[in-house]
Amino acid sequence: MSSIELSNGSATLTARADYLLVVEHGTLTTRAEVNRYTSELETAAVRFQLRRLLVDARSETSEGAGQGESRAAMWSWIRSQRTFEMIGFVLVDQMMIARVNMTALSEKLPLRAFDAVAEGHRWLARMRRSSTAIPAAIGGSSSIPPRAPTPDSPPTRPASDSGRHLRPRLGASTTQEVPAMPDPQARPTTNEHSRQTVKIAAIDAKAADEKLGRR
Repeated sequence: MSSIELSNGSATLTARADYLLVVEHGTLTTRAEVNRYTSELETAAVRFQLRRLLVDARSETSEGAGQGESRAAMWSWIRSQRTFEMIGFVLVDQMMIARVNMTALSEKLPLRAFDAVAEGHRWLARMRRSSTAIPAAIGGSSSIPPRAPTPDSPPTRPASDSGRHLRPRLGASTTQEVPAMPDPQARPTTNEHSRQTVKIAAIDAKAADEKLGRR
């Protein structure tokens, strides 16, 4: 537990299991004090590695001198800060709670106001569970069924059987086919239609001229 000194009080900081709890005993009065106060909150968040904040500000009961400036500075910090994912405020004034929640909803800020610390605790815990939901495991069973083979496609062999015929099993007999040697006395068989020999006789040039001259 640590504390932050204020001009008219103090604020205690306690690291809970998953959020930082701040209980204010006094009122922030100036912009400079708000800047120092929020800087201490961010430092504590980094030190405790917490990204959620719950502030019990029920000590702020009325509009005192300078509170307009301090609240404007607090809203400016809430809109620009990147340290906390969610911020909850516990307030005593119901009108102030409604105003804070309406502003947070209209500007889509990660901020809510409550009238009890237990309600703020439940809100932070519920939001934490919804933001840390574990998605479906990658690499599990696919939702796409395997494609059925078509009638014309040959059956596929499993990958584990590939190459099994290349390695004979130990101790098993292996048989290798060897082509038979040709018989030297056997008459070679030829296909009559596979080969045809054409003999071309030499043509005498003089005889060819005489034949062409006779025509």
